[in-house]
Amino acid sequence: MLGAAHEAELRSKHPEAIEAFKTDAADAVIRFPEVFVELMLAHHQRDEIVFDFILRNDGELTIRGPAIELREVRSEKLLDGWTVQGGRARPRLEMPGEVIFPGDQRIIECSECKLLCKREVPLAEGDYVVGWRVYLDNSQPSAGEIDVGGEIQSARG
Repeated sequence: MLGAAHEAELRSKHPEAIEAFKTDAADAVIRFPEVFVELMLAHHQRDEIVFDFILRNDGELTIRGPAIELREVRSEKLLDGWTVQGGRARPRLEMPGEVIFPGDQRIIECSECKLLCKREVPLAEGDYVVGWRVYLDNSQPSAGEIDVGGEIQSARG
């Protein structure tokens, strides 16, 4: 469970303990030690977001041996408030011999990313944007952008 959400849940489940902490913290620690420990742990937990990029064939033709280019743009706010693990996605990935039928999808190799919040900094639209281009064997390249910050905000909402 995410740190802020877990802390809010504890506050709603234990209102008596929370009020006791506000009036006399020392007494509350003695009376509600398990709530105090849980609150401290929840307060210091960091948000963690883990994802991979996938190539999904939404078309009507089978894709054979595609090449994928990924270009990441990370805001200063993201770099200041979050720890990014997993490095940058490979700028170009060749997938020789790969066959992706209509409706199928494949995880893009070496695209796993983990974002850990250093402090209460929301990941917002424009903080982490990935531009993509897929070169296909039987048509013109397809391209677009994924605003990871925007997608995460939509998922949370």
